[in-house]
Amino acid sequence: MKCVAVIFVLSFLISPIAADDFSGEPQYMLKLQTSDTTLNAGENFKIELFITGAGDINLSKILVSIPGYIVKDRRVKFTSVDYSLIDSYIVKDRRVKFTSVDYSLIDSNKKIFHPSLEIQEEEPSFYMLPSPIMYMYFGAENENFSIKPHIGGEMIYQLNGTNYAPYTIDFAIANNASAGDRDILISFIYKYGGKWYQDSKTIRLHINHWYEKRFWQDFLQLTILLGFALTLLLLLKEIWSIRAWFIGAFR
Repeated sequence: MKCVAVIFVLSFLISPIAADDFSGEPQYMLKLQTSDTTLNAGENFKIELFITGAGDINLSKILVSIPGYIVKDRRVKFTSVDYSLIDSYIVKDRRVKFTSVDYSLIDSNKKIFHPSLEIQEEEPSFYMLPSPIMYMYFGAENENFSIKPHIGGEMIYQLNGTNYAPYTIDFAIANNASAGDRDILISFIYKYGGKWYQDSKTIRLHINHWYEKRFWQDFLQLTILLGFALTLLLLLKEIWSIRAWFIGAFR
C-alpha cells in the first residue's frame, strides 16, 4: 500500500557542491533516533534513520530486521522522503509558491529541492535501496547566504508543518509479545569501485513483564509507603507504651 503526501512543499534552496570537495573512498554510517525503548505490549515504537558521511557510492541498500513475533499484525509502516531536484532553476523569493511561480524570480543556475512523502506497509524484515540524492552534497543558503554542505541523508524535512527524517519506521508491539529484551538489526551496505562496506546498528527493546508495568510499579511503591507508615505507627505506639511504663514505675 502506498500513498504520497498531497501538499507540495519547497523545503530547501540548494546549489550543488563541487564533486572534488567530498569525492573518493566512501565512509558512511547510520544515525538512528528512537522513541523510548522500554515498552509495554500494545505500545508504539518509532525509529528515525539518517545516513551521514562522505565519498562516492555506486550501489547501496539498507536492511531492516525486526523480530516478527513482537510486531502487531506483523506489519510495519515505512515512511520515506521522496525527493527530487525540479528542473534547473530556483525561486529567489522563498515566499513564492511553486504553483504560482513568478518567472522574474528565477535563477537559472540553481534548482528547487522538492520533498514529498511515500508511505508503505512492510514485513518486519525488509530492505530498501536509497536514492543517489542521499549521498549528494549541497550547500543550503541561510539568511546570510553562507554555504553549509550536507547530504540528503542528513537532512530533516518539514512537510505540512511536521518534521520527517529521511526514513522512519513505525510499528506497535504485539499484545501477545513475550516479555524481555529483543534486538532490532539495521545494516547499511554500500559499494564503490568493486569494494563493499557495511555499517550495522542494533536497537535493544525491552518489553515489560507484568510486574514492570507502571500500574504495578505504582502499586508496589504505594505498598512500601503504607508498610513504612504502619511500621512507624507501631514504633511510636511502642515508644508511648515504654514511656507510660517508666512514668508509672517511678511515681
